[in-house]
Amino acid sequence: MTGVPLGALIGRGVSSEVYTWTAETVVKLFLPQFQDLATIEFERARAVRAADAPCPAVYEMVAVGGRTGLVFERLEGPSLLAERGAASTLAHLHADLHDLPPPALPQLSATLASWGIDGTECGQSLFHGDLHPGNVLRHRGRWQVIDWSNGHLAPPAADVACSVLSIGYRGLRGADAAALDTHRRRTRAAERYLDTYRTLRPAALEDLPMWLATIGRLLLEREPATAFADELTTRWIDPAAGATGSGP
Repeated sequence: MTGVPLGALIGRGVSSEVYTWTAETVVKLFLPQFQDLATIEFERARAVRAADAPCPAVYEMVAVGGRTGLVFERLEGPSLLAERGAASTLAHLHADLHDLPPPALPQLSATLASWGIDGTECGQSLFHGDLHPGNVLRHRGRWQVIDWSNGHLAPPAADVACSVLSIGYRGLRGADAAALDTHRRRTRAAERYLDTYRTLRPAALEDLPMWLATIGRLLLEREPATAFADELTTRWIDPAAGATGSGP
């Protein structure tokens, strides 16, 4: 498919842009500072697809204008963001992902250890790391999950912690009235997601507090401009300290 001209820009994230490519495909072009992610996502997306997870097929790596890209199956959409009951649907989908046979992916605990975070448990469940409604698209009557560059194996609670924090906090900037309203809506969605997942798989969340603290600290380290960081800390990272500091 090399030489196919870029079509319309249809999506943009922190590390990449997505363009139409052919009638049946899109190309995900990585920004220059994130070129190394292309090979990682290519390998992990193929492993996840081979495990029969609901995700788009990835076909090849290409070079376009000096940038590395991945050619994916084009999904029809819309995203889960547009659906009523999105939080509950996401929890059901997430639980199903965690029930799949483990694909050939690295252990999250090993990656965290390489970052200086020791002592976390290994696991055998598929880990996405940023599963929120915007990363779920409908295609031919079935929900499909995109963006697998952070695919690992891990305990389910690690992935649930990532989703709670992604839904409630990631990408939020500022603290004006509009940001506060968005945060409140996203926090309620995170709560509904977590309540539903806990109903479906209660035993899987016994170590959730540890994972919320671990992932929460990592989020604030990697994204220090995250809005409502104090609330994130007292609610999810160190709730005991928050309760102590609240006074009588």
